[in-house]
Amino acid sequence: MDQNSNRENDTGCLVGEFRSRSGESAALALAVEIKADAILIDERFGHEAATRLGLVAIGLLGVLLRAKHAGHLATIAPELTRLQEKAGFWLSDPVRRRVLQLAGEGS
Repeated sequence: MDQNSNRENDTGCLVGEFRSRSGESAALALAVEIKADAILIDERFGHEAATRLGLVAIGLLGVLLRAKHAGHLATIAPELTRLQEKAGFWLSDPVRRRVLQLAGEGS
């Protein structure tokens, strides 16, 4: 059995675990179906499921870091603040410090 067949079988099992998470299950199923290189997903369970399916899971913080490293953002600190204050994005202080450090904006 090839890797894609395994991914498709695993998708069915994981989708069953996602009954109350229809958005995540649909995204995972589609990512496997179209053989996506990566999937944007922040929720821990979705991230773990994507990894088990052989997908690269990228969260919003990863997208911001990639944008910063590619030169699309000068700084990400204001973006993090905006996400937290305006969108209610929860971010622990240690994670915020680590992301800023990875972006070259923290100590």
